[in-house]
Amino acid sequence: MSEITPISVISWNCLADSYAQGTTVGKRKNCAHLISWPQRWRRISHILHRFDADLISLQEVDHFESHFKPFFLKSDYNVRYVQRPGREDGVLIAFKKDKFDLLCEDSVHFDELADVKTLQLPLSTRNKLKRKNVALILALRKKTFIMGGEAICGLSFSIASTHLYWNPLAPHIKLSQATYLIKRIALVHEKFSKPLVASILAGDFNSLPQSQTYRRIMRGTAFPLDSEAVHDACKHLVLSYKPGEPVKFLCDSTLTRMMRWLRLLGIDVTLEDNYSEQRRSEYNDFSILFEQAREQRRVIVTTSTSMLRRSTCPEVFVVRPSSESLESQISKLLNFYNVELNESSFLSICGKCGGAIESCEADDCRLEGKAIPRDRPMYVCIKCFQAYWNGDSDSAVSARALQRARTLFAYVQAERMQNQQSRETSRQHTTRSRNSQCSKLADNLPEMKQDRRSVLRSSGTPRSNRELSRKEWLRYTSALMESNEQEPEYTNVNGTFRGTLDYIFVAGSCVVSSSMVVSGTSGCKQRKSFPNIDWPSDHMMLHAEVILQPVRSGRLPLARSSTFTL
Repeated sequence: MSEITPISVISWNCLADSYAQGTTVGKRKNCAHLISWPQRWRRISHILHRFDADLISLQEVDHFESHFKPFFLKSDYNVRYVQRPGREDGVLIAFKKDKFDLLCEDSVHFDELADVKTLQLPLSTRNKLKRKNVALILALRKKTFIMGGEAICGLSFSIASTHLYWNPLAPHIKLSQATYLIKRIALVHEKFSKPLVASILAGDFNSLPQSQTYRRIMRGTAFPLDSEAVHDACKHLVLSYKPGEPVKFLCDSTLTRMMRWLRLLGIDVTLEDNYSEQRRSEYNDFSILFEQAREQRRVIVTTSTSMLRRSTCPEVFVVRPSSESLESQISKLLNFYNVELNESSFLSICGKCGGAIESCEADDCRLEGKAIPRDRPMYVCIKCFQAYWNGDSDSAVSARALQRARTLFAYVQAERMQNQQSRETSRQHTTRSRNSQCSKLADNLPEMKQDRRSVLRSSGTPRSNRELSRKEWLRYTSALMESNEQEPEYTNVNGTFRGTLDYIFVAGSCVVSSSMVVSGTSGCKQRKSFPNIDWPSDHMMLHAEVILQPVRSGRLPLARSSTFTL
């Protein structure tokens, strides 16, 4: 293998057998054959054998000893594996025996973040960092080859495989894990007197391209995370409404009063039905509520944060009734979605069913049989035919409803004006609490001990161990972004969720010659969800070819060259 021969790299979350039951397909009674391990393993092994990549990075790997290890050894690969503590799955890296020599390996357990004493984190924060996620780093050297009758020593590089924390409500944990992993990779590079020319970082990062985790890896920096990350986390979800159209809401069964007050303002809002509430409370089944939100293009308003952990969850806004007044909750909701309020819309929505209210004559057939006054203007709901009219006193229902609407309107407008005047200052002061701990993790990770037990072997001469500054971090480029000028539309399909969570990043002196996303022959447009009969995982496979180049400056460059000439 010459230095200009591309190295083929595969990264794939192949869906652990222990997690297959929890996918959208796995929950269907008639789809057991699609998630059975013997069936999926035949397809997984066939796909890996077909692509025959030089380097293979896999996540969610279980059945390692019984299936994956024998398969790779039989296929002339060396394979290294690290299992998650207390879990059945882990990550692995396989590399061809005839093309690479192993220089060293480092197993990364992200729970170590909680034990970093110099950060002085509170106990509650340390416990939240223990998510049993892992990564594996290998330093490899290409085999010596003959060129012009002379033996040429191959270039050395590192490759890392990882699977970051999944929860969309915890972007600060994923950001901390990514930061820690990058520093661990840099420390592996520091162990060799002859520099490793490149770094390949592959895996399931559970982070979208617009996330701060992605930004940290690509640029070496990240913006502070807002302490109200519970709402920012919703941005990864499929929006239930089109930008520009009036926002409609769907309140869960615990927010009946909020629904009624929103209707007073003329806002289109409906309530979760009894059957949906029963399925959600008794069986933890959110599918009916989610389907209603998508069909009616509504934003769900709820008190349940557990709802956000579902990959099929549509747009959600979480309220906290125990800590805030109802007026404050409504104000935050309307200001978050920038809902325009108009006094002419007050009392224009039926409080009973949510239908529109229109004026009518007293002898309208829709009012037939109702006990109504005949001496004043009448109004009727076009949906349920509920009759409305204005009372004679300030204590009448209509007068009290109008007064409530005006009070809410004034409250929302006052808070909106205050937010506009102090938005920048407010954002600076609210970026605190748990995310300030993330800044500590990002900026003050201490120097790793040189005699780490996780570093098993090293054939190079160790350099002096010193703490890496921010400027010396490796800066990565996405392989698919480099060759296609954009990230793929999605790499994970589970129910209605489609998003890009998997990446192959490269840094140092190497060039991406090609890259692609691999899925089943039927494709996502014909298959509603993965895994299916053609594809054994809910994640797509990423494939890239990279070409290593010698480092002329004597150490690993910070920014990767974007051009390559023979």
